[in-house]
Amino acid sequence: MAIAVSIPWSWCAVSGTHPSEPIVATLAGLSVLGAAFVLSWIVDAAEIDMPPALAVSILALIAVLPEYAVDATFAWKAATDPKQAQYAIANMTGGNRLLLGLGWSTLVLLSWMRFGKPAIRLPETARTDITILLLASAYAIVPVTRGALTLFDMAVFVFLYGTYIVAAIRVSTPDEDHELVGPAALLDAFGTWPRRLGVLFLFVWSATMIFLAAEPFAESLVHTGLEMGIDEFLLVQWVAPLASESPEFVIAWLLVLRGHMSKGLVLLVSSK
Repeated sequence: MAIAVSIPWSWCAVSGTHPSEPIVATLAGLSVLGAAFVLSWIVDAAEIDMPPALAVSILALIAVLPEYAVDATFAWKAATDPKQAQYAIANMTGGNRLLLGLGWSTLVLLSWMRFGKPAIRLPETARTDITILLLASAYAIVPVTRGALTLFDMAVFVFLYGTYIVAAIRVSTPDEDHELVGPAALLDAFGTWPRRLGVLFLFVWSATMIFLAAEPFAESLVHTGLEMGIDEFLLVQWVAPLASESPEFVIAWLLVLRGHMSKGLVLLVSSK
């Protein structure tokens, strides 16, 4: 199903067909959504071959890539059309709002409803995540005060993220007993090398779908808002992040429902 929902827009992109803006937004959005789910599954399968903490951090990065692809489209266009800058801001702040307000809190609610536990305790290995997140949040005051995000700020944030990844690599070893479910388990059933080749193929496929759909999805959302009299800023801030963040939320929710509460929360903390 995740692959199938990407086929209609792929056909439109290859054939040059351009339906109405609402239809383009729907088809391209479904393509991004399907690719995001596939990416999450293949990283779950890849966790067998890499440290769990590193796999979770990569899963978190890949899970937010569809959102960033849409955001990057707005930012790229803002160089020649300054109006696009507000859409880049709207998409990113909308994603953050959903991640913190809906994502983190819902995990605790599910933990309480499913297991009667009103809190989720983070594991010791999450100290690195929290420390880096604290440092990044503290430094974020600098560009806010300045009123601009510069290349120097970019260097600081990339350095912090690089430090986080290095620490994740050192924190643990590959988990050979990692429990796979769903499509990830299906990939593993074929054996080690077929699984690895399948992961590589599906990664390339998903990246291609996102490449084909991200820009049309972003543009069509704006045009749809203009055509239908809906505030396009509102669409970009709520609809786009909701579509791109949903696979990440579903993965975290499923982890909690399977009893892996701390792992689900660490996934969303890592995404942040």
